[in-house]
Amino acid sequence: MHLRKDNIVELPVNISHLDIEIVRGCFLKCKWCPLDKEQPYQFIGLDLFEKIINALHSVNGGYHRIDLFRGGEPFLHPDIKALLSVLERKNMSGKRTIGFFTNGMAFKNEQIKAVVESSLNIEIVFSVDGVGTMESFEYMRPGAKWEIVKKNISLLSEARKGSIYGGCKKIAVSTIIPHQDAVPFFVPQEEEIHEIFKKEFSLPGVDEFYYRGIHRYNGQVLIEGMPEKEIRNGACCFVKRGGISILVDGRVSVCCGDLTNTLIVGDLKNETFGEIFYGRSLSSIRGMMLTGERSKLEVCGTCDLR
Repeated sequence: MHLRKDNIVELPVNISHLDIEIVRGCFLKCKWCPLDKEQPYQFIGLDLFEKIINALHSVNGGYHRIDLFRGGEPFLHPDIKALLSVLERKNMSGKRTIGFFTNGMAFKNEQIKAVVESSLNIEIVFSVDGVGTMESFEYMRPGAKWEIVKKNISLLSEARKGSIYGGCKKIAVSTIIPHQDAVPFFVPQEEEIHEIFKKEFSLPGVDEFYYRGIHRYNGQVLIEGMPEKEIRNGACCFVKRGGISILVDGRVSVCCGDLTNTLIVGDLKNETFGEIFYGRSLSSIRGMMLTGERSKLEVCGTCDLR
């Protein structure tokens, strides 16, 4: 581990997945989302973003994915093109994936242009919860409009066809399949839901579909009709894959699912990456998970994320 004068160090090579919160805040009021909808929007500054990427750039191997998302709507950021330009200048255009997770409502022409004209290996994941119908989608994601999201997916798909970098872009749909007891509409069998989504979105240009059940975001969101929380043991996906999550203000959390910012383990404004990743707070959490003591952690012990 090598210290740098800007107080940010080379990342340990066993960090393989990094989330950077470029926007805090969202204009939707999705069911079961714990984000504070009344908070003012916050956007990551280009100086902080570039410092983080400078540290990443010095790593010899290690991480394979950077997600520019952590709960808020990333395409509210006023200068997506500038963020992507930082990544391009640091030669991030290889095998590493740059991911965005979007509600699809804020994805406008200027962002589409910035994405398709970038040389980066970008994956845009549209969050389209429900069972593949307008009724279920708009119930679960109040404020979102089914037809607008489908239109924006089509616009992105068409735009990449005319780009010399279009082959580097993946379009995906991520779907929370609701528990029948938690919603007023009929929930078909999972296989049928998969077929409905493929029929609705394959033609507009979706390359891949991700399906998952409702989760409670670090055990703190109560969902009427859902079974009692299951006590978890063993390391979660984020710890196992060497993940770390950076907030818009430079603080660092253990997990991308910690949308209430309960698991803060450091602050890049006055600590280095190495000090945080190998520090006592994160090491303690990681150690408890790896030794079968996850259930003793107040937040992680009842989290649905495996």
